[in-house]
Amino acid sequence: MDAVGKDAAEVESLIAKWDLDTVSDTEARKTKDYLYTLGAKAKRIDREGPVTNGNQVVTHGKFRLQFGTRTYAGVWIKVTRYWTPR
Repeated sequence: MDAVGKDAAEVESLIAKWDLDTVSDTEARKTKDYLYTLGAKAKRIDREGPVTNGNQVVTHGKFRLQFGTRTYAGVWIKVTRYWTPR
């Protein structure tokens, strides 16, 4: 879905808050946790849970940029064993 007008500016504002390039296995397993919000929690980047390989090893954390029920972006962030929180 394409964001236009005010939504486009707010999507860009949320993306500008993003600062993760890796996550820990523990962080990747979390779900329903808002990382970044803009005003109300309806405009957010949240955790969707882990991405696993065929052996159930967590390889990535899945995140989604949403305004209410609309999804504007999704991203998988690689899990690292030596992740340090910022």
